[in-house]
Order: sequence, then structure tokens, then C-alpha cells
Amino acid sequence: MSIRVICHMISSVDGRLTSSQWSRALSPIDISAVYEKVASSFNAQGWMIGRKTMTEYDEGVHEEQPAPTDGILGKSVFKSTRNSLPIAVVFDPKGKLHYSADHLATGEHIVSVTSETVSNEYLSELRKVGVSYVFEGSSDKDRFTTALASIEKLFGVRTLLLEGGGIINGAFLEAGLIDELSVLIYPGLDGKYLSPSIIGYQGGNPRPAEKTRLELIDAKTLSDSTVHLHYRIKHV
Repeated sequence: MSIRVICHMISSVDGRLTSSQWSRALSPIDISAVYEKVASSFNAQGWMIGRKTMTEYDEGVHEEQPAPTDGILGKSVFKSTRNSLPIAVVFDPKGKLHYSADHLATGEHIVSVTSETVSNEYLSELRKVGVSYVFEGSSDKDRFTTALASIEKLFGVRTLLLEGGGIINGAFLEAGLIDELSVLIYPGLDGKYLSPSIIGYQGGNPRPAEKTRLELIDAKTLSDSTVHLHYRIKHV
């Protein structure tokens, strides 16, 4: 697998994720515009998010109970018509998400990463809508690498942005699969105890970042007082 994974996020000065809780900047800032401008500089072919973030991102996506499972292995991945659109990869191993279209309102083609054990009925639903799907690996070690290898083969992507939330970012970090970290620091504070952070690993490893070393690539103060920090991640 040769996909370059860049974790690209925006946070308050205290590293928190929920922008609605941040204090206001001295001058109004269009957070989305600042974020997307930097994101576009990476020339990525798409981005990746977790299930919860996807339900908050697009009104055409809704969450239900987990899909039934049939335990049948050997299912085939499915590539729908992409039409040269960027891809939006969503990690939904239990098959909780349902879609009204094969693309988001912002134009990206949806690619679901689910478990191979979800029922054929659920996969049939995805095919009918036109949502592409691949499967995660069967173990923690290859959970993400199996999916990324399939995405690389099906869509020929070379760079994907990992854009949260914090749980999926933390899982990728612990797995050693983040190549670069891009963080925009908004000039405001959250200040609330236990507010979600941009990286929030929830697995069993007590030190998920232990083998991670950061090498600064660039640091810029943007015109709106937002600071952009760009790191290369080395895994030791």
C-alpha cells in the first residue's frame, strides 16, 4: 500500500474539536474557507472520516441500528461509477449508515468501509444506491490496511486526507498509518473539561503515540491569525 495519509484538522488553541464551543476570534473568521483552502493545497483525491462525523456532515446520510450479519466471508468489493469525483471514505464496520445518493451534497463519491460479515441485503442496498464499498481487515493489525489497499486498487488514489473525528484519527495514529499531520490552530479556546480533541484514541493501548515522532515541515501564520502547523510523522 502506498497511499499517503494526511491527517488534516482544525482545532482551538487547546486542541479541541467542536467549533461551536470555541471562543470568538477578535475578527470574524470563515473557518470552513480557511480549512478548505489549506486542504486543497495537498492535491488529495479524497478524504476519510468516521461514521459519526459522516452523519453530521450530510443530510442525505442517516444512521440506524447495525445491519444484520450473515458471517459469510469471501464477498467481493464493489466499485460504482465515480465519474472522476473525489471520494469520501467513511468507516462504518457495522453497517449503520444509509444513503440517499451515491455522492454527498458537496460532490464527493461515497465509499463505505464495512465488515465483510454484514448481510448481503445491506450490501445490495449500497449497490442499488450506487455507493461503492470495500471491507476492513479481520484483525486490528490489518483493519485499515486491507481497506486502503482495496481503495488504492479500485480508484488509483495516491493521497487521502484523514479528517476525523478524533476516534478514527486516534485509531489511525495507533496503527502507524498517518504519514503527515496538518493542524490549523484557530485563535480561540474551548476550555471545557473532556471536550473532544482532534485525536482521541479509545483502544486498549495505554500509549498510542509512543512510536510517533514529529518532524516539522512548515509553520505559517495566516492572514486571519490562524496558525498552520504541518508535520511529517516518523514511526520508530
